Amino acid sequence: MRCVLVLAMLAASAGRAAAGACTDAVAGAIVDTTDAELRDEVTAVTAHVVVMGHQDFLPDAAAVERHAVAVPDTVRVEPFVFFDGTIRGPAGEQAIAIKGVDPHRVANVLGLGAHLVAGSLAGLDGGHPGIWLGDRIAAHLQVAIGDDVALTVTGKVVHFRVLALFHFVQIDEYNQQLAIVGLRAASPWRPAGAVSGVEITLDHRERATAVAAGLARDLGGEPFVVQTWEQLNQILMTALLQSRTLREGAIARALALGPWAGCS
Repeated sequence: MRCVLVLAMLAASAGRAAAGACTDAVAGAIVDTTDAELRDEVTAVTAHVVVMGHQDFLPDAAAVERHAVAVPDTVRVEPFVFFDGTIRGPAGEQAIAIKGVDPHRVANVLGLGAHLVAGSLAGLDGGHPGIWLGDRIAAHLQVAIGDDVALTVTGKVVHFRVLALFHFVQIDEYNQQLAIVGLRAASPWRPAGAVSGVEITLDHRERATAVAAGLARDLGGEPFVVQTWEQLNQILMTALLQSRTLREGAIARALALGPWAGCS
């Protein structure tokens, strides 16, 4: 599942500071999802329940949407695609995770608007395809609102205009590696009508596990995979929390040792 691979890429980046001797601790840690700010940032990019297929694309997404909207706790549903590719601007090129969303539904499914620092979330599927970027990507490529960038996936290049910049306090990997585009603009990278999955926002986030279990039962298992936002982001959140613990420990030791902090 390509979107899981992209999330794993972000998790790997987040966990670099926790590498080496802490690898086992990261793998075995239990995520503290009571960390409200971190939890809210994760669900700004990933909805509460996600249905995908075992391959790159989800079979019969329309049927999945029909099942999803019938769930009492469901607030909004949208299809999405996920790719890994590269982005090019005036200052160079870098690898990037690309999420394609429904421009007419995304504002009611994800909480990206709360993290906007420049531009507007409108016009994603306008006459010239638009893109929302992490602010650190924009800084690295030296682009601003209204500038053009080129995204390449599997050798196919699509040009986009920067419409909005977002910033996340806890998950800097989103700022450095995530781009959001419209589904229609992503069509050159996928078979006609194909999507990676369907994501579902609930009225009560704590119901995600029960709703996911019910959907999995209703859909009959294979080839559908139903996961909660916590399951999808377990590696990412664990790595971030572990990395934060290491940083805080290092700062505490530095404060305790004062001018001798770097001596051995």
